[in-house]
Amino acid sequence: MVKTRIEWKLEHKQILNKLQFGFRKGKGINDSLTILSSIVGNGFSQGIKTMIGFLDMKGAYDHVNVDVLMTKFIELGIHQDICMYIKNILSNRRIYVNDFQKNRLVGPGFTNKGLAQGFPLAPLLFNVYINNLKDFISDGVIMLQYADGIVLAIQGHNLNMMADKMNETLANLETWLQETEISFSPLKSACMLFQNKAENGIPVVRLHDVIIPWVEKFKYLGVIFDKGYTWKNQVEMMCAKAIKGTNVMKFFAKTWWGSHPLLLYILVLLHPSLC
Repeated sequence: MVKTRIEWKLEHKQILNKLQFGFRKGKGINDSLTILSSIVGNGFSQGIKTMIGFLDMKGAYDHVNVDVLMTKFIELGIHQDICMYIKNILSNRRIYVNDFQKNRLVGPGFTNKGLAQGFPLAPLLFNVYINNLKDFISDGVIMLQYADGIVLAIQGHNLNMMADKMNETLANLETWLQETEISFSPLKSACMLFQNKAENGIPVVRLHDVIIPWVEKFKYLGVIFDKGYTWKNQVEMMCAKAIKGTNVMKFFAKTWWGSHPLLLYILVLLHPSLC
């Protein structure tokens, strides 16, 4: 009931960023992928460059500051009783650590930080926690969000100016990161450049004073984007999955023995990747 009431207020008042697609009704992975693909495709059609930055938050749920979260809820006008209910659940939580060497649990310990594992409200609370991220994005930069994954897109003709805009946005995000106590992982982040003609001397983009690598392909939400926008790597990945699934089906289906055809049919319905 609490989750439903909060969701209704956030969606009815259009409080959440419209380009946040994670764990929201009527929004999902396909929406984020479609918009990103459209941005890149339109860039090729118009003959302009498209710079994409893929950013990954490091242990995002574990670094949520409960007091900061409650402040955000109060600012949004969420009833105080609901805020106290959520705070009581997240405060002084009992946690255990798995000691693999001794094959036992160590604890309990207590924590006032982070969102509880398996807590039904966790995705919604996280969306609220990072909602003001959009306020730190520079003009001319498109931001897409899906859970703890952030995409920054910039288009133009001058590569150096585009890189300056990307670095400016990343510098702005440093302030937000300090406020929320969240950090991005430079090792899991990457930049891609989509353009019709190859260009030498690609500028440097930095995150946390660490250079973000330029890559020729990147897997985002299960889909591989390549710098030529050819989908070759994605097709190869899907074909490999299909062949693997076909081999599984061949193993179970023989001429004189094996699984019943009806069982195989049901298996394909439940796991489309096998067909």
